[in-house]
Amino acid sequence: MGHSAQKTRTTAKLSHGLQRNLGTYAVAASAAGVAALALAPSAAAQIVYTPADIRIGSGQKILIDFNADGVTDVMIREVPCTLGPTFPANSLLAVPARLQGGIVYRFGQAPAMPLGAPVGSSDIFRSRAVNMTLQTNYGVYYYGSWGFRGPSYLGVKFPINGETHYGWARMKVQSDYRYKDLNVHLTGFAYETQPNVAIRAGDMGETGAGAPGGTAQRAEMKLSLGQLAAGAPGSSRCRF
Repeated sequence: MGHSAQKTRTTAKLSHGLQRNLGTYAVAASAAGVAALALAPSAAAQIVYTPADIRIGSGQKILIDFNADGVTDVMIREVPCTLGPTFPANSLLAVPARLQGGIVYRFGQAPAMPLGAPVGSSDIFRSRAVNMTLQTNYGVYYYGSWGFRGPSYLGVKFPINGETHYGWARMKVQSDYRYKDLNVHLTGFAYETQPNVAIRAGDMGETGAGAPGGTAQRAEMKLSLGQLAAGAPGSSRCRF
């Protein structure tokens, strides 16, 4: 039998210049890989924003459909009412329009949230009508955080295919003592397409990206003559 040849390995010493070039290449390749990962499209969180320009007054409501599936998710309504036996007033309510829906709820009201405030699972949500603000005619009495301030955000949640999604609606509310009602101006709304992912108030995501926006429309409420009289006998009691 012949003996097997033994292979030997030799180490070649690279020149200093070649070592430097290879090191530079490795750093560049690593940076390019990180950049590629950062630029790669993600199937994760995505925000869909819808601009709006809808105004309502006493006896009117706004119907907001965040994901344009043909079903109202949140209703904003202004209802004339009486506070106690003598004070005519207007109550602005946020109402979840679907099962599993809700309005961010703090200290007995729907707070006027500031830009950047998070809306998510850490919030308390109410599944029934929540008072945003209530004001008697001529400002004798005032309740809620929505009056006398700039544009603010309403935090909401609603279901899509049985899963919870979070969103916000941007509005400005002003008193109009001359007409004895509240001027409500909806200027936009947005929601997070991924279920159970929080969103920050005012976050509109990337311009032009994502699924089609939602819809919003103004509608008249069916009110009694007493309610239309904004506090006349027979009108509804103000809700808190």
